Amino acid sequence: MYYRIDEIYWDESKAKKVKDEHAIEFAKIIDIFEDSFAVEFIDEAHSTGDETRYAIIGASRYGLVYLVFTEPKRTALYHGAFGGKLDGQGTTENIL
Repeated sequence: MYYRIDEIYWDESKAKKVKDEHAIEFAKIIDIFEDSFAVEFIDEAHSTGDETRYAIIGASRYGLVYLVFTEPKRTALYHGAFGGKLDGQGTTENIL
C-alpha cells in the first residue's frame, strides 16, 4: 500500500487527550503510513453515513500502533476524461 501524504492534521484537543491517556503524540506516529507491511481497513463499527473511519495497524517509532483516521471531506472531485491526477489543490495535472 502506498500513500501520497501532502497534509496531515488533527484536532489539538484530541491529540492532547490521546497523549494524556496513551503517552503517544500524533506527530510522532505519522510514519505508520510509511510501513509497507501496515494493514488498513474500514472501521465499520465507528463509521457513519456522513464519515468513513479507517484504521491502520503498523510500525512507527513507538513500535506497533493502531490508529483510527478519516480522510478530509471534498466538496467535489472532478477528473477529466483525458486522464490525470489531483495536484492537491483540487485541479488536475495531465499525465498522458
